[in-house]
Amino acid sequence: MAKKIYKFPLNLMGDTMLTLPIGYDVLSVGNQGGKLVAWVAVNEEHKKIPVKLVSCMTGHNTPDVKELSSEEICQFVGTVQIGPHVSHVFEIYDFAYEAQKEPRLKETTGI
Repeated sequence: MAKKIYKFPLNLMGDTMLTLPIGYDVLSVGNQGGKLVAWVAVNEEHKKIPVKLVSCMTGHNTPDVKELSSEEICQFVGTVQIGPHVSHVFEIYDFAYEAQKEPRLKETTGI
């Protein structure tokens, strides 16, 4: 099944917890109607996993990688300006799911 793109609202500051299918792809973050949103490509048939997106404003602390568990990875997603505010978004996920994020050979080739 092909992936579909969905929009998810995010908190302007702090954590937003999402439940997304394995193999998801955070395509971008942006301002839509004065709200912070993320566009994510998903295959709805895949098992779902927890994903945390963290937003911080310019001049505030970024996610502290030292506080992450040994299984977690932090990746920058993008920066968005909403009015006078600038929000920077990071994706935090468990690397145990990382292998599952990438398409498996069997799924892409039929082998």
